[in-house]
Amino acid sequence: MTQFRETQVQQHPADSMVGERLWNALFSARAGGLPRQVADLEDAVFRFYLPMARGLAHTVVGESAADRVPAEQAAELGLARAILEWPGRTSGGFRRSARSAIMRQLLGR
Repeated sequence: MTQFRETQVQQHPADSMVGERLWNALFSARAGGLPRQVADLEDAVFRFYLPMARGLAHTVVGESAADRVPAEQAAELGLARAILEWPGRTSGGFRRSARSAIMRQLLGR
């Protein structure tokens, strides 16, 4: 790996091949004006990142069962907003952006 490529990967890490394919398909569907495909792909992207969102929620609320459901809902809302606002064709940088959106939602609830 060249020095430039190594730096680029560290600055904008991409997700797995599955994640990349989802983002590429979503970008193409959005660009093509295909609302049904966009909705289906946004749902698939949401499910792909849902474990990350729930993990952040559990980290913030700890073991409190009473706070767990509202925290998960807030994290899901932050994730959904991040997906809807993401303009990229690839996942490079999305996790960082999504974590920020999720944390804003969790701390603002």
